[in-house]
Amino acid sequence: AELDASGRNYQEMVRTFHDVDHPVGFAEGAYLKCVFVQL
Repeated sequence: AELDASGRNYQEMVRTFHDVDHPVGFAEGAYLKCVFVQL
């Protein structure tokens, strides 16, 4: 949201989540772990 509001161009390179050996059992547990962007 903040990056969009900044007006800068960016590209999302990678978005990471929980690993397959740690499954999410409820919707609130599927939170974002990390995002790598290129400015």
